[in-house]
Amino acid sequence: EESVLHVSCAPAFEAVAKLESLRPSAQKQTLYSMGVRGIEAAIRRDQTHLPAYVVFLSDGEPTDPQSYLKDFQVLRKKRPKDQLKIYTIGFGESARVNSPEDEFTYLQQLAALGNGHFQRCGASLDSLTGAFTAVTTTISQVRSSSRKSSGARSSRPATAEQPPE
Repeated sequence: EESVLHVSCAPAFEAVAKLESLRPSAQKQTLYSMGVRGIEAAIRRDQTHLPAYVVFLSDGEPTDPQSYLKDFQVLRKKRPKDQLKIYTIGFGESARVNSPEDEFTYLQQLAALGNGHFQRCGASLDSLTGAFTAVTTTISQVRSSSRKSSGARSSRPATAEQPPE
């Protein structure tokens, strides 16, 4: 059985309720292409057409690396560098601080291609909270400096989340 969850600009309690209703089970697959397509869908629904700031989560490497790169190239062509920033978070047991750096190569690559940053964290709530705090602080600083340099109004972050499968 396959479960898909995309959450875009929703309150945290709403996102939790959606996830709990799915009752996902691990299938040892991580389909990044579904997450990239979710980013594109969230951007299409945003009527403000402001720059998109995305937080992409995963607990592993993609099982569809060629497909996700193709989907990302399509997305990048539609949204130039200043219109899309992707921040990635690798979490779980394999994301422990002492783990080898090459454990999340594709998330690091996605963050680099998305003109964002990669953050690793463990599976605990404290660790995830720390990772989100680091990412949201960075996004706030980027938005603030963009506003100061261009005089533009602030943009609301568009988010797409991909649960581990």
